[in-house]
Amino acid sequence: FSPFSPFSPFSPFSPFSPVSYSVTGSRTRQRDIHAVNKVVFYILLPSAVLLALGLNTNLRDGAVWRFVGGFLLLRAICLVVVWVVHGLVRRQSVAYVTIQWMVTCWVSTVVLGIPLLIATLGPQYGSLGAVAAISSFIFQLPVMLVLLEGSVDTAGFEDRRVAGKDKYAQMRNEGGEDRSRAPALEQGSDQERHQEREVGGRDAGASEDALDVEADVLMGPSTTRHHAYTVRLTKAQARYVGIKLHRNPILWAIVIGFILSITTLGPRYLSPGNPPLRPNCDYAVGAGFINLTLRYFAQCTEPIALLAVGMFLYAKNPIACGLLPSIGYMIIKLIVVPGVMVGCAFAVGLSGAEGRAAVLLASLPVSPTSYTMSDKYGVGRDVAESNVFWGNLLVLPTTIAWNAFMDAIGLFEFVPPPGLDSNPACAAA
Repeated sequence: FSPFSPFSPFSPFSPFSPVSYSVTGSRTRQRDIHAVNKVVFYILLPSAVLLALGLNTNLRDGAVWRFVGGFLLLRAICLVVVWVVHGLVRRQSVAYVTIQWMVTCWVSTVVLGIPLLIATLGPQYGSLGAVAAISSFIFQLPVMLVLLEGSVDTAGFEDRRVAGKDKYAQMRNEGGEDRSRAPALEQGSDQERHQEREVGGRDAGASEDALDVEADVLMGPSTTRHHAYTVRLTKAQARYVGIKLHRNPILWAIVIGFILSITTLGPRYLSPGNPPLRPNCDYAVGAGFINLTLRYFAQCTEPIALLAVGMFLYAKNPIACGLLPSIGYMIIKLIVVPGVMVGCAFAVGLSGAEGRAAVLLASLPVSPTSYTMSDKYGVGRDVAESNVFWGNLLVLPTTIAWNAFMDAIGLFEFVPPPGLDSNPACAAA
């Protein structure tokens, strides 16, 4: 279960589905968890992205797009490498290759990246975490959905969707009691799904659109043994992918933030800057409630997400894929991938604080979304579980080590801005 995800809040692509299990293992009411998920998915995360991109980033600056290009290059390189290694050499399925790609470069650039950059480089660089997320949502997310859907058994796709709708309606009618199981792990027979549909029945108060959005929690596609170069996507699956992207509030937050930044409305009139060091003299004080509201919701995101991550780690096996493979994955994720990011940063012309920020973001742990998606598609769960566990456990020493290493060799030299380490007013006194 994922504490942070760009997908439907009630589906397995839920940002806080681990909240549905308390630390004692007891299940809470699914209806209450659904309400919490909606708040986080529809309000908190989009607010953080909109604040960072729309108000605190100048997307007319070429350096910002070089930063996006660096992460696009990193994700493309990782995709090619895992495709060759796991697809062409090991002859694994498309779904398995996609999960390997996720555990390599699908990192928590918003939830962990923004506070990390603010703490290490200064508040003016915090928005780069959301800038890095642009490449996640405009490139990696659509490609992952296409690859995962294209690798599953297409037979009975619509039947599984109908069964999911009926199950969701049944849970709403019954209040969600005793039905918060992990559906992706259960792939029953067609007869069982038919019986569930007969028992289920539609929720008369729920619209078809709402059922479409929520129901994929109960649709467990079975992954086939297609080789990595085989992708079969039906029209129904393509429509399903399109609906998931179209209804993603984080994607809409990126679009709105892009408009506010390109038109300079956000950075010029809605952002106060960084007072007292770098105040924005054009700031429209009368519209200050917009910045304050977004900032309030954005600041709620990190603590709630970290709490959910802790609940996720509590019930997980740190060596689910084996001890040596876990060590190998951490070497790749925490050392090799940031090292590749160094080359990508030079390739796109990043330097100084921007280059350092790119390396630090690349060293962040993989998002628990990777476990959620591997669980839904029934492939690579052990790999994702170990990666999420150790990546989050080692995030602080990894950040410290990479900062110390770059300082020692003079890589992406960075001079802290005035006031980062101390209050300039106190220093002057």
